[in-house]
Amino acid sequence: MEVFQHQLLSLIGGLICFCTLVKCISFMQDFFSYIWSTLPWAFFRSMKEWAGK
Repeated sequence: MEVFQHQLLSLIGGLICFCTLVKCISFMQDFFSYIWSTLPWAFFRSMKEWAGK
């Protein structure tokens, strides 16, 4: 019974860690894609206007 309980708790802990890791990776992917997709365009647009004047 003790071995089964240890394996069960280890499996549950591993699943929780895996789900948390997947959520963290998806959040970081969304966060960084938002930053890197919006900032460079705005930056280069303003630099173009500044250099053109």
